[in-house]
Amino acid sequence: MKSPFAARIKYSVPTFLPLEMKLADFEKNTSVPFAVAVEGEGFRKVYDWKICGDDKNRNADIFFTDKILQFMLWAFGGKKVYLCGNNTARDIAEKYAPGHEHAFDASFMETIYRKKISFEFLPYNEKPDEFSSPSPVGGCTEGSRIGLDLGGTSIKSVLLLNGVTAISEIREWDPIANPDPSYHYARISSALKSIAEKAGKIDALGISTAGIVSDGRILFSSLFRSVPDDMYHTHVRNFFGRIAYDLGGNVPLSVINDGDASALSGWKANAGRSVLGLSLGTCLAAGYTDKNGKISGYLNELAFVPADASSSAPEDEWSGIKGAACCYLSRQALRFRSDAANSVPAPAHYEADRRQFEKTSAETDASESFFDVTGNRLAHSVALFSRFYDIDTVLIQGGLLSGKNGETVLGSCKKTLAACYPDLKAEIILPDEKSRRFGQAVAAACLNPFPTKN
Repeated sequence: MKSPFAARIKYSVPTFLPLEMKLADFEKNTSVPFAVAVEGEGFRKVYDWKICGDDKNRNADIFFTDKILQFMLWAFGGKKVYLCGNNTARDIAEKYAPGHEHAFDASFMETIYRKKISFEFLPYNEKPDEFSSPSPVGGCTEGSRIGLDLGGTSIKSVLLLNGVTAISEIREWDPIANPDPSYHYARISSALKSIAEKAGKIDALGISTAGIVSDGRILFSSLFRSVPDDMYHTHVRNFFGRIAYDLGGNVPLSVINDGDASALSGWKANAGRSVLGLSLGTCLAAGYTDKNGKISGYLNELAFVPADASSSAPEDEWSGIKGAACCYLSRQALRFRSDAANSVPAPAHYEADRRQFEKTSAETDASESFFDVTGNRLAHSVALFSRFYDIDTVLIQGGLLSGKNGETVLGSCKKTLAACYPDLKAEIILPDEKSRRFGQAVAAACLNPFPTKN
């Protein structure tokens, strides 16, 4: 018997216009070189492409080059932007001024880099060079290690004994809606202590979390978006260190973005190949390792890159970015209905719908439609990501892909890639069920290279 829920949840397909396909169409008639570069801590990324360069196509030049820049800022980061080409550059930069279209993007970069984003306009032949300084991370298995993976609906924890998973646990929590830092601290501490009590000696602790981290501090995380700014800075930014201290005082702690943890878990099984890790859960987490298993300090916030070129694309609930990838590759997609001319959010029903959707997903036509569409949009997004990253392997995991849903998404993705992007080299991999759930926690546990010696 089919659930009545199937009739209520329908997924809206027609409004999606894959940005990658629109970029490819635009490029067919371009000839004027233009370069966009973003510079962050320890890297500079340069993207070369061509625009039309005439008055007739000026709006199209601005629209698509703006999408390129917005993608690069969220994918890599940027305290400084170089726009190298004709006077289209100044129109694009204006979008990042206070009160303009991308004021939020500029403000976010200022939060991360603690300085206002700056723009430099150069002739194309004076474009800057790329540089990066990738660092090896993880792969350490010696000793007794605990890994935590903080997601939007659950905390996953593992105990590794010399690289072998001895214990794994899942605890539910609701961080996004909770403004009290003590709630977050208590829930994370409780999950950690639960598994630590079973471990005895602990040599290292690793934590995988949504957001941007630096030296064990949380510069930003959507998990704690409801915490007021003043309380965030005084209570949240450094509390992983306090949690580790409470555990034992001298337990080595490492903290990593959950997307990078996903990529590291993928590289471990695909050594010698560059890996883009994507975790489709409450939001979209992404991380990237090069062929040597090194990371380059990129933001990798692919949740907020533009993926849809439609003028009626939905907006991300946090950033307000129209057509952001997370609107299609995370549980956020459940907010949208096809019972209106344009997909509209229904946040009041989001949590109830999510739980009911998970309960009935294996038996309803609605779920099959949803996951088929998710796979299609994943394929178009992977093609877009491949413009900017050198990708051999894409590892997909996360709560949205649990059970047979993951196979449905994978099959739809591969079908779309074969039809629309036959020359794309990236291989899409879906790990086994346990790895999908605990792979990021395991990768986090293996971060610290030097266990404590007693």
